[in-house]
Amino acid sequence: MKTLKAIILGLLPTLLGLLAPLYMLPMVFLIRWDSTPTPSGSADDTSMIIRGDLPAWLSWAQTMDCRFPAGMYEPAMFKALGNGSYWRRLWTSYLWCGHRNRAQGLAGMLGRPTSDYIPNIDDPAADHSCWTVNGIVRRFERGEVWQTQRKLGAVRLIYGYEVYQLRDGRFWAVNHLSAKWA
Repeated sequence: MKTLKAIILGLLPTLLGLLAPLYMLPMVFLIRWDSTPTPSGSADDTSMIIRGDLPAWLSWAQTMDCRFPAGMYEPAMFKALGNGSYWRRLWTSYLWCGHRNRAQGLAGMLGRPTSDYIPNIDDPAADHSCWTVNGIVRRFERGEVWQTQRKLGAVRLIYGYEVYQLRDGRFWAVNHLSAKWA
């Protein structure tokens, strides 16, 4: 039952995310921009640029860990921002939540607090004490937070939780369902 609930809750943002390229196009015009450069709030992004947020009632469409335009630590997003003009900020914000981080705010609303990231099982230096491996299935479990990775041919199905660090430093576990090349 726990697995089915996690898959369903992970599927909701995934399905809504399929429409993100459509709904984010008008939504970027609703972003309320600061008047001066501010930090993103994300530990990964230390840039000082003009930032903004969607209205609270649309927070389900914005990432929970950083403000628009986000992802300045990624070369593609930095390049998309270009000179930082209003139109470039809109374009970068559209790419960030219309294509890359679809409905992540909704996933956050369905999430729960946790103590830390899920360690990368493929990193030999990471703590693997909460991981178990049984053939093609790898499973992480720490309290209420868990993740299962099941290899299906050339694809790895990942379901359970993914962990993000919020702007205030807390860790937040969100229901997650994805498939990646194994």
